[in-house]
Amino acid sequence: MIFTVCCCEQVGPQKLAGEMCRELASKTSLPAHELCLEEVVCGGALTRPLHHTERVLDVVLRWGYWSDVDRKDNCLVLCQNKVLKEAAGQVWS
Repeated sequence: MIFTVCCCEQVGPQKLAGEMCRELASKTSLPAHELCLEEVVCGGALTRPLHHTERVLDVVLRWGYWSDVDRKDNCLVLCQNKVLKEAAGQVWS
């Protein structure tokens, strides 16, 4: 499933990835537990799902140590939790 809605959200120092998923779930057709935030870096060459207890602001602030060229296209993307689906598939097979 691909989401095509772009939005800007305020992130405080204590905001967790799981909280962000719960807040944004209403903008998708999926429940919050099926969503995850992914860190997309280096022009989309690398992606990493954020753990639901990871602080979102900490992730974004780390990009400040990167060169402008490497961080210019970095973003956080709300997507369907593929890791959860794959793990659930392994458990039930």
